[in-house]
Amino acid sequence: MKLLLLFTYGVSLETWVKKGLLDREKRLYEELLSSGHVEEVFWLTYGADDLDFGEDLDRRIKVIPKPAIFKGKLFTFLYSLLMPILRARYFKEADVIKTNQMKGSWAGILASMLYGKPLYVRTGYTWSIFSRKMGKRSFLEEISPFIEWLAYRFARRASITSLADRTFVMKKYGVPGRRIKWIPNYVDTAIFKSSKSDRYPDRIVFVGRLTFQKNLFALFEAIAGTPYSLDLFGTGELEDKLRNYANRIGARVRFMGSVPNAELPGILNRYPLFVLPSLTEGMPKALLEAMACGIAVLGTNVPGIREVVRHGHNGWLVERDPQSIKKGIIHLMENPSLRARLGRSAREFIEENFSLKRVVSEEAKLLREILGKKS
Repeated sequence: MKLLLLFTYGVSLETWVKKGLLDREKRLYEELLSSGHVEEVFWLTYGADDLDFGEDLDRRIKVIPKPAIFKGKLFTFLYSLLMPILRARYFKEADVIKTNQMKGSWAGILASMLYGKPLYVRTGYTWSIFSRKMGKRSFLEEISPFIEWLAYRFARRASITSLADRTFVMKKYGVPGRRIKWIPNYVDTAIFKSSKSDRYPDRIVFVGRLTFQKNLFALFEAIAGTPYSLDLFGTGELEDKLRNYANRIGARVRFMGSVPNAELPGILNRYPLFVLPSLTEGMPKALLEAMACGIAVLGTNVPGIREVVRHGHNGWLVERDPQSIKKGIIHLMENPSLRARLGRSAREFIEENFSLKRVVSEEAKLLREILGKKS
């Protein structure tokens, strides 16, 4: 089987590398290849220089970059429409066309229509919900419900990482349950695991993008005036504003930048508590990885997080306001035995439900269904 993966609209392999995401994102495809479920993978990306960033990939993963002539936002969008024609060879060779997210799925729809190839729509979150909650108002964001409707109509199968979003999609777009599957984000539990590192006594950690969605201003306000400091791993458009805010309110925050995903287990194991104060989430990978390391986690009571965190059992749920976040942080930091119990349960929960091995098995099964093959 040859699988063609459409990168999210506008996203390049270079982006994955610079944000430290490549190590994580490639694992599914490496395992599908090594297990024999897939023989070759085509990655169609939006970076003109992406061949320079794919040198260390499995040779059976072929990176197909955006032609350098398509510069700027307008021409990038034009390329997304012309991709099925300009990259016809790869679409024709592929047995299945897969989207990495809904944004950019129109290239897969067009290719499926042109070449009769089955379309597999995979999403980590529901684009239209996310756009509405984040107040995004671009043309593409405005028509995202129509794109979703169209994609689910043409898809032979679909998968989504959130059970809540799966229910929403089935109801809103009339997608039969047999055609849309819950396949969660995965964690390589052989890498993300607990180690006997000395933990900082007074630091907590956040990993993720520095964006409005992550509710970091509230987190800064929550730790201000406490004996605890916060280490942020990640980058984003709010970094400068967040630095200024932390200085203004006296919150002790260190901006650590992005690190390769493979380095995160060693980093996470130095902290007693991982905090994710998001306003909204799909299925947050950083949270799953922290839980796999056996670290106590605190998250806000929003759909994508509460699907994973069971309050008082494998983590701690709080509301999105600074006072609730502060109360939760202080309670957990002052109770090491509670943190240890939550961390053990978190590790067990991830091993049972979110391991890479399990997700590879579910993905392979879905690909066989798409091609009409028996398990």
